[in-house]
Amino acid sequence: MDHSPHNVRCKQCGRLMVPRVHHGHSECPFCLSPNWDQERSAFELKFFALMLIFSSLLLIAARPAVCPLALLLVGLGLWILRKANVLKDCSPRQALRLLFRR
Repeated sequence: MDHSPHNVRCKQCGRLMVPRVHHGHSECPFCLSPNWDQERSAFELKFFALMLIFSSLLLIAARPAVCPLALLLVGLGLWILRKANVLKDCSPRQALRLLFRR
């Protein structure tokens, strides 16, 4: 089992593992680096914010009567993107211009 090409020993903790590849780096499931966790949570925040913005725009198109609520959700999505450092140097007005730019 030690000589299987799918199992390697971790250089940091010495445990036998099946390497997992994330962005080209093989990481041990027992001693994950904190950078990987931060990248993963930032990706999840970006994905959630973009889905929130997209669904809010669909809500505006489907039911114009709930436009204020949907715009509030778009603002929440933009705030989440700012917190995830995607739009860190943008003001809210610039972020809206980027969102609705053709």
